[in-house]
Amino acid sequence: MNVDQVASSTLSLTWQVQDGAQPVTGGSATYAVTSGSSSSTSQPFSSGTFPLSASARYYSSTGDQLGVGPLPPQVGQQTTYWIAFTLGPTDGRLSAFDLHATLPTGVKATGKYAAPTAASFTTKDNTIEWRAPELSAIGAPGITFAFEVGFTPSKTQVGSVAPLLSKATAQASTDDGRTLSATSTAVTTDLIDDAKASGKGVIQP
Repeated sequence: MNVDQVASSTLSLTWQVQDGAQPVTGGSATYAVTSGSSSSTSQPFSSGTFPLSASARYYSSTGDQLGVGPLPPQVGQQTTYWIAFTLGPTDGRLSAFDLHATLPTGVKATGKYAAPTAASFTTKDNTIEWRAPELSAIGAPGITFAFEVGFTPSKTQVGSVAPLLSKATAQASTDDGRTLSATSTAVTTDLIDDAKASGKGVIQP
């Protein structure tokens, strides 16, 4: 994965996309995330937690289309999005990193994902899990793990914004043996971090 810092609060990522355990031939995805409300200053582990945020995109920051399918979403038709978790900055190494989240009804992981470090991504039923044995101290604006989901709206969701991801929870250990935890916000089809797609999340008949 190639990582280029575009601005102090923006990270542009170009990934070799994985489909399960295999790279997608010729497949790549360019994604941009902002550090949001997270400070560019490392968060001390004395707080008992670490910075973790979640976002979703249909378009990259340069306008390239990442998602596939109708936007706004339409009943009975699948739309794909990329969901990303951004971790950090932190002031030290983390080990035994484990993040898990629940996918709402109508949302499924496609099996495509990208990670900036040695990590495993697994899905089972409606849950996803990221694991990394070790993460070195993370500088601003953080590191990002991402995966693709497909969402097929139901008739009962017409006229509303739908959830793509429930709150994610994560745990990791510090070098001195403490266990830290973090929780991200939920993500919806409103795509508030995607300037081109934001406001196009209300389900259509």
